[in-house]
Amino acid sequence: MDYVFDHIFRLVSKYKNKGLLIDTNLLLVYFIGSYDRRRLSTFKRTIKYSLDDYAIITTFVEHFRVLVTTPHILTEVGNLSNALPDEFKENYYQEFKKQVTVLNEIYEPSIKICDCECFGRLGLTDSCITLLSKGKYLVFTDDLPLSSHLRSLNVDVLNLNHIKSKSWLSD
Repeated sequence: MDYVFDHIFRLVSKYKNKGLLIDTNLLLVYFIGSYDRRRLSTFKRTIKYSLDDYAIITTFVEHFRVLVTTPHILTEVGNLSNALPDEFKENYYQEFKKQVTVLNEIYEPSIKICDCECFGRLGLTDSCITLLSKGKYLVFTDDLPLSSHLRSLNVDVLNLNHIKSKSWLSD
């Protein structure tokens, strides 16, 4: 067993009952792909992600009993989703609504988030993720500045780019 596989396995075991906090871009891919996988390669906000990325995200997410989000993440996903063509929005937002029902949404007041030392560098959403994640949740992202910041604080984080080549998710 290689180091990356072992590390991922330990993180999944540690957090499968505590929760997985999914960052905006990966949650957007998850929602769009759940609505229509073909749309991933044509929608401007998800075009950089492949069907394999969607499969990895979906399979990884299925290992967790608790999925965590914030109003900030959902707002960003909703705003990015608004770029979908009008003829898809009504059906897509029905899928969005269905997906939201399985998420554990945690609210932190913006004033508290703005007091985080990282707010000036990372902004509201990533500062909220930082505030919430410390020892409570595994953060799943593809955002290098966020994952680097969390690692510097010894917060458990998994970057999609670190597991893309691992086939264990399809086993």
